[in-house]
Amino acid sequence: MISKKLYPLLLLITSCAQIVTPGGGPKDDEAPKVKSSIPANKTTSFSENKITINFDEFVEIKKPEQIVISPYIKEKPNIESDGKSIVIDLKKSILEKDKTYTINFGNSISDNHEGKTLENYSYCFSTGSFIDSLAIEGSIVNALNLKPEKEITVGLYNVENYDDSTVMKNYPSYLSQTNEDGKFMISNLPSSKFYLFAFKDENKNLKYEKIEDVAFIVNPIESSYPQTKTKLFLSQATLHNKNKILDTLNREPGVYTLAVYQPVQMELVKKKIDKNTYNRWQHNENQIDTLFIYTKSKIDSLNSSFKLKIVENEETIEIRNRKKLKNNLLELKINRDLSIKDTVKLSSNYPIDSIQAKTIIVKQDTLLIESKIVQLDNFNWAINFKKEESKIYELQIKDSTIQDIWGRYNKGLKTSIQMKSAKETGTLSLNIINNTKENYLIQLINGDEKEIIIKEITNTKSETVLFDYLNPNEIRVKVIKDSNKNGKWDRANYSEKTQAEEVAYLDQKITIRAFWDIEQTLDIQKIFNK
Repeated sequence: MISKKLYPLLLLITSCAQIVTPGGGPKDDEAPKVKSSIPANKTTSFSENKITINFDEFVEIKKPEQIVISPYIKEKPNIESDGKSIVIDLKKSILEKDKTYTINFGNSISDNHEGKTLENYSYCFSTGSFIDSLAIEGSIVNALNLKPEKEITVGLYNVENYDDSTVMKNYPSYLSQTNEDGKFMISNLPSSKFYLFAFKDENKNLKYEKIEDVAFIVNPIESSYPQTKTKLFLSQATLHNKNKILDTLNREPGVYTLAVYQPVQMELVKKKIDKNTYNRWQHNENQIDTLFIYTKSKIDSLNSSFKLKIVENEETIEIRNRKKLKNNLLELKINRDLSIKDTVKLSSNYPIDSIQAKTIIVKQDTLLIESKIVQLDNFNWAINFKKEESKIYELQIKDSTIQDIWGRYNKGLKTSIQMKSAKETGTLSLNIINNTKENYLIQLINGDEKEIIIKEITNTKSETVLFDYLNPNEIRVKVIKDSNKNGKWDRANYSEKTQAEEVAYLDQKITIRAFWDIEQTLDIQKIFNK
């Protein structure tokens, strides 16, 4: 019988003093071995108040946080090393009748001298007449980069009375923890169905907090033999509802910011007569984007009011005007890592009101190159001119060439831009097979720990895409299933029961070499089904 009241086990380990043996002799390269257990492992009708596990050498518990007992016991037992033994004191622990308990030691047990670890050892006993033998096992990977996630708490919750708050209020009925490879197993289970929920237990309280990363399966999962194997994808926690405005601030005179959580279909509403207000979005990696609002009008009131359209509704936001603020300097930037197919872009940190195009000069050596200035938006302008491979161009922007909306002028800027050449770069011809007709983001990336996007395209059909002027490097092809067609990867949302958008990689890395053309096939359906 499975009780509905199961309690947490938090293990407090007190290690005894290390025992030092005389030096010399051959190096011990083997992990400790279990010689015997009292009572024996997998004992039934268990009624003892102490378990002693004996080893062939002196041992210690180096990683107590890896020890997990399933199901929970409210009164935590004391577990400590004692020479060549580990003793589990259950005197204060109340065990339920007809229940199978498993003590998973993970990689916590090591010898005293060489630090060799006994991997994934577990001890099991039953207070009933038999040992439950079913299990659930699987693995957890990062939803965005598919790398294994270690030390993630994996809980099973009884189906009865389960709701969205169960994982925050109650302890799991059974639990485990992922190893270095992101794998987990919850064994010695009764025949039953459970909700499987995993989280990065930052505060070690064995309950889910909204700030913790999460992985879950929407529908109940059944214990079985052979073991049910499943794969979960860990996502950063969803802390707020989409479009939630977390903070507002008057940063500088006429400059306002709104910190918005996962903005969707949000835009600043501008009146037809109001030509003095500008805005831009800054996209961040922490799910909180920033909306910058710039107003040219003089503000004398205590608050400034702005109207936002959020999905289909309009909302008025008031931001208090701070006193004694100063503007930062007007700054200009030019992109430099370019090929002849790329646009030379002039960017400003403030909205630009006017540009004197004649005072922007492009030279190649001493030769003046004809150029044309084209506005892209209020912050960005294209400098178009005829470019040649390997040539170095000098770009000059004289003082007071550019004026922002408050009438401030730029300082002079001079920079050089060297165009990539085919001889110095490589070309990738990517033959995309997309029989699904769904929307995908295809990225060329480099770097392992922190992926850097080199190129990105949106794909909905089978086609051949040419990526040229690529710097020599080892790259990977990453594919994101853009289910909601918003042009970016979206995390899981537990409250909405939506999983993270699927991610897959082409197995082999691609080496880009100078003056080489490489052809590669990308079968989208195949890489997602492998």
